[in-house]
Amino acid sequence: MRRIALYGLSADPPTGHGGHVGIVQALVDSKFDEVHILPVYRHTYPDKRQRLVSFEHRWNMCQLAFADLSPKVVVSDAEYQSWRRAVAGLSEEQASQVSVGTAALMEYYQSLDNNSSAEYYFCLGADAFLDLLAGKWKESQRVLDLLQGRFVVFHRHSADIAMLQDKVQQMPGAQLLEVESLTDVSSSQVRQCSDESKLSQMVTPSVLDYIKEHKLYQFDDTR
Repeated sequence: MRRIALYGLSADPPTGHGGHVGIVQALVDSKFDEVHILPVYRHTYPDKRQRLVSFEHRWNMCQLAFADLSPKVVVSDAEYQSWRRAVAGLSEEQASQVSVGTAALMEYYQSLDNNSSAEYYFCLGADAFLDLLAGKWKESQRVLDLLQGRFVVFHRHSADIAMLQDKVQQMPGAQLLEVESLTDVSSSQVRQCSDESKLSQMVTPSVLDYIKEHKLYQFDDTR
């Protein structure tokens, strides 16, 4: 059975080896058969970063950021496809209010024709994992039921992981993934920065070129 890691992110923009690229590389090195990158189509909660750059831009930047890591890496539009399925038959106004949570995304994957030959693992950070266990996610219990413990929880080497290890050990199938390359770099830092020398330390060269070419974030001269 193929083991497929699913990694969702806003990708606004995807960060380099100190962030998203480093996490994906660690997943590739963890012997998954495939690693699917899932840019968020629309945030589940309306107060969560009201304005993302377009899905097309974020999907393109993911293609650039992760292109050279491994043939196992697939940038997927599964969130968009599952949203389309969720809004089928709705008016444009009604559809604009619909977002896709992790439960709906997992149901979409499990509905694919080849689902019987694949086992899906959901990848997330330590804080998000603890929030899920605390019931803070949309349909938290449904997510836990669908994944049946198949979580990959990534963390920094310096993190205090005693409690995290205990939580993971209580969930058969879950695993911890130490990502030694992780730094404090964040997408919000990239969005707020216009210094190219600093940006070159936070994103891959191809993503930086894309940001400049398409005048995104601090390079938007219409701001």
